[in-house]
Amino acid sequence: MSAPETVERKMQRPYFWPVCIVLAIVGVFLAINPFLEAPINDDWTYTRMAQMLLQTGRLHFDGWTNAMVGAHALWGAIFIKLNGFSFTVLRFSTLVTAVGCGLLCNALCRRLGLTRATSAFTALTLMLSPLTIALTATFMTDITGLLLSLLILYSAVRCVQAVKTSTFIAWLLAIVGAGILGGSVRQVLF
Repeated sequence: MSAPETVERKMQRPYFWPVCIVLAIVGVFLAINPFLEAPINDDWTYTRMAQMLLQTGRLHFDGWTNAMVGAHALWGAIFIKLNGFSFTVLRFSTLVTAVGCGLLCNALCRRLGLTRATSAFTALTLMLSPLTIALTATFMTDITGLLLSLLILYSAVRCVQAVKTSTFIAWLLAIVGAGILGGSVRQVLF
């Protein structure tokens, strides 16, 4: 068996491309050096909201912004609770969300009938765009909004493809849930 055949066979394994997506997103994130203990862009206000949510159990709006950040602040508060407060910890919470975006985009493309390689290319095109890379290195709500938008799209496709009524209803509820969460993170969803 020649070497190219071995590589081609490895590329056809179901988890080869998702692993490549995760490694690419994490690699680029680490390459931009996210270990800065200072806010970037406007993420200081969202960071403070997550911190205050953890400390008081309530969302606090500081008067600077009135943006909706409910689910995003809760996500940040969970990371602060588990790892302690730092801007880096919150950036890593966005990295987890970005990885979820890449995997959901890949899954959506596969569900729509694209090949494994084309699905991975599409996911990497989205997640390695300059805008997405820059926003992944902040605790802004953009990547969270993208994740919830992709979840709505994926759930809608699953809803359309559902054979059983119970499966249809489950995916419909996923759309509603993602839409409600999406409405709480400042970003416009469909």
